[in-house]
Amino acid sequence: MRKGLVVLLAAMLIAPALRSQDAAALFQHGMELRGNGDLAGALADLKRAAGINPALPGIHREIGLILIEQRDFKTAASELRTAVRLNPNDFDSRYNLALSLANAGALQESLKQARELVRLQPRWGLAFYGLGHIEALSGNRQAAMQMFRVAVRLDPHAYRSWFELGKLLEGSRDWEGAIRAYQTAAEIQPDSAAARYRLAMLLKRTGQSASASTEFAAARELQETRAKGEQAATAYQHGLDLLEKSDYPAAIAEFQRALDLRPDFTETHAVLAEAHEQWGARLEQERQTSSAIEHYRSAIAVAPSAELENHLGVLLAQAGQLGAAIESFRAALALDPQFQNAKKNLAQALAIQRGGHRP
Repeated sequence: MRKGLVVLLAAMLIAPALRSQDAAALFQHGMELRGNGDLAGALADLKRAAGINPALPGIHREIGLILIEQRDFKTAASELRTAVRLNPNDFDSRYNLALSLANAGALQESLKQARELVRLQPRWGLAFYGLGHIEALSGNRQAAMQMFRVAVRLDPHAYRSWFELGKLLEGSRDWEGAIRAYQTAAEIQPDSAAARYRLAMLLKRTGQSASASTEFAAARELQETRAKGEQAATAYQHGLDLLEKSDYPAAIAEFQRALDLRPDFTETHAVLAEAHEQWGARLEQERQTSSAIEHYRSAIAVAPSAELENHLGVLLAQAGQLGAAIESFRAALALDPQFQNAKKNLAQALAIQRGGHRP
């Protein structure tokens, strides 16, 4: 009896610890899923973790943030309210709670939360921006304007506060004040087409035609760049789907289209090179050496690689192209001077060349 009781008590003591470990593991996995863009999977894991350990630090805040991304503001507010109750000094959760309530239509409660936040954090510019946003939604334009003025005084580099202040000043027909606000917003965030377009409209309205034309042109260029970016992102994702199916020609065509649209997207360079390398490896396995060599060369042209240069050199030597092989080994060493395999291969190729023997 006593032994059985001891075992039972031990199990009862161990169980909470195991449950806490399970909750922490689920929390970690959920955050990883969220980082990978799987919001549904992340939310499921985080909710399971909260069910095991509702007091796990940060769990309700993270659930609330995902729900905000999913635009479920009412449920997000409930989670964030719990986060604040568990940790009254979690000011990020207080901020997001106020905005979630506003987006859920509970403006009076959101104002109460936002006003309490600025009382607790009187030097936090973002808190005043949040209150200004909610005051504006509530129709309190003068109060909103005042909050945005405080926000930019506390944080002069807050793009959103300057932009929203500009909109309110424009609505109050304070053209000069609105122009200054939009100009500041555009200086802080030069790629903001919205700020530049609104600035251009006001410059035109106030007779500053030359400056307006410059801003209109900048806004159009930014909009075109953004549109190209969206098209490039679509092509990139389509290319990934095709690459997963080993449809190399179609995948490469999509990645190349993405690169043509936005050559500044560095990740596209890497994945295009990967597609060429994978296709080259497939062709090499099928003993289509010449075609494999061409795809390896294409991969290197997009994203230079010492490993791939060395492998290309081996293939070229095997194909009887000793001069080209030597160039590849040297290129590999230029990228990585300590690459021992490339050093060895280069020495052997040079020895063969000096001896006049075919590899």
